[in-house]
Amino acid sequence: MSIVALLPAHDEERSIESSIRSLRSSASSPHRVVVVCDNCTDRTAEIARACGAEVFLTQDNRARKAGALNQALRAVDFGDDDLLLIMDADTTLGPEFLPTALERLRDPSIGAVGAVFGAGPTTSLLETFQACEWSRYREQLRSTGKVWVLSGTAALIRGKVLRQLSEARGDTVPGVRGDVYRTDALTEDFEITLAIKTLGWKLCSPIRCSTTTETMPTWQDLWRQRLRWYAGAIETLKTYPVSRVTIRYFLQQALLLLGVIGMSLYLLATVLNTALFGFHPHPAWLLLGLVFWAERVGTAWRGSTVRQRFLSALFLPEFCYALFLQAVYLASWYQVLRSRRVEWTHLKEVTA
Repeated sequence: MSIVALLPAHDEERSIESSIRSLRSSASSPHRVVVVCDNCTDRTAEIARACGAEVFLTQDNRARKAGALNQALRAVDFGDDDLLLIMDADTTLGPEFLPTALERLRDPSIGAVGAVFGAGPTTSLLETFQACEWSRYREQLRSTGKVWVLSGTAALIRGKVLRQLSEARGDTVPGVRGDVYRTDALTEDFEITLAIKTLGWKLCSPIRCSTTTETMPTWQDLWRQRLRWYAGAIETLKTYPVSRVTIRYFLQQALLLLGVIGMSLYLLATVLNTALFGFHPHPAWLLLGLVFWAERVGTAWRGSTVRQRFLSALFLPEFCYALFLQAVYLASWYQVLRSRRVEWTHLKEVTA
């Protein structure tokens, strides 16, 4: 059994060296590290070779990350007993990721082990918001153990699973036969999660399987990223039938939509009531608000920085951040219902 790391990269000269070094420093280092250079115009390939990695150049790929990975997986020789580490080129792997993932894969029913991602050092308020959000997601995984998405930042997947997936496309799961990743999916990590679960495999994301990835530097970048995430999840679910695997995802989307609509109506009613009758808070609502505040602080406390804890304690800034994300979620539904395609925009293209 060998571990082959595939790092899809599009103009990642700023981060590719640290990503490769994090793999090399792991206690269970991959046997091969392959950087999949997809339409790169910078020094990504040169830096990758200097770091000792192999470089695979895609040919005429127009299907972004999914298309690049499909080409690389066809070119890389791997067997059913081998393991493929699919890892973003802007991500660094925690030292315990591979040893922990290998230990979990001793269970033959587990098909893949995903990452629990976090943010690196934060400097801006927006970056701190995202760091707090991901801290809460980590706590959710710790408490429930349920894997909703096999994180695109890093996932160790059995070669057998990938082969089964390519053979099942167009039959048991949606897609084109021979492809591992669906090229029409906006969120390839969410889609492959549904596909692997549909094939009957279990997934896990242990807390020790940590990665550090980049946050969005501007509100515009964050809007576009989350619009793709939210709309991608909705569009992917539309292509799957209701089953024991997908039913919880359909229910999740329904509850999220109801929650966002409910919050919008609550804020509207509060504004109208204050405008007509003045602000007279009821003790019951104040108590409920205190409980909500305690929950927000508590879920962001473990493993957070002092800056993140202070921001959570202030409550109102994070509440405004949550409203921003809810606005993106509503916008994603608007795009899907209007059959408008959300485009995948690279971070460098947005901020240039």
